[in-house]
Formats: sequence, C-alpha cells, structure tokens
Amino acid sequence: MTRKETTAIALKCFAVYLIAQVIISLPVLVGICLKLGYFGQHDTPVSIIISISLLSVMLGLAAALLLWKLTNNLLTTEIISESAQSELGAEEIIKIILACMGVYFAIGAVVAFPRVFVDFQIAKNSTDHQPLVSGVNLLSVVLQIIFGCILIAKPARWARVLKKLRKE
Repeated sequence: MTRKETTAIALKCFAVYLIAQVIISLPVLVGICLKLGYFGQHDTPVSIIISISLLSVMLGLAAALLLWKLTNNLLTTEIISESAQSELGAEEIIKIILACMGVYFAIGAVVAFPRVFVDFQIAKNSTDHQPLVSGVNLLSVVLQIIFGCILIAKPARWARVLKKLRKE
C-alpha cells in the first residue's frame, strides 16, 4: 500500500470512531438535561445547556464528515510523484500519531464538556467544596481541549521535542 492509501484507511477508521463516540454521548446529553431539570437550577437557561450539547454533537459529526470526505479525496486522486509512494519515515509516523492523539483528546473533552459544565452550574450554589471540585473538573476539560488542539495544529514541533528528549 502507498502512503496515501494507508493514511486514508486510518482516517476512515478514525471517522467511524468519532461517529461512534457521538452516538455514545447522546444518552449522556439527555441525562444532562434531566439532571438540570431535577436540581431546579434556574440561573442557567436550559437553552444554553441544549445549545452546548447540540454544538458538541455537531462538532463531532462535522469532524467525522470532514475526515470521510478527505479520505475519499485522498483515495481518488492519482499519485503524481514517486516520492508519494515511498515508505513512511519514523518522524512522519510520530507526527501522524501525535495528531491523532490530539484529535482523541479534543473530541473526548468536547463530548465531556456539557456534562462538566452542568455539574459546575449545579455546584455553584452549594456551600461545601463541591463548587471547587466542579471548577477544577471544568478547567481540566478546557485544558484537555486546548492540549488536543495544540497537538493537532503543531505535531511536527512536538515530534522534534520528543526527538530531543530521546537523545538526552
């Protein structure tokens, strides 16, 4: 298999994984709305929670659709140069793995964000340590989204850092 075919197959598998994660998250999103109604938190409009939930579902589906379309494009274009058929080098494989890890972190955090946000909104009115714990959970999900996006945007930089760390 050529480099493009291998990448296209891997991306198609990842698109299927993203769709599965979106489907798995649907019951959680329904539970979030029920939880908000049960605790009677009226300071956060339900429309905001529903909007955040729908946004996370739409982001997941859009990412899966874009990956699927990209792989169709990769598989249908003809290979022009011989260098495109060469084997993947170690650094290129590390870049692909780091970018996939970034997508994994970002999608996982986007799916978890509505639940953590609702828990934070509910815990804000509590008098014990629950608001602090919920705030830390919200911060960790936001940091996970940022970290995932950085891995996606700059995998080559992270590959160089890992290469330097291996040599030391």
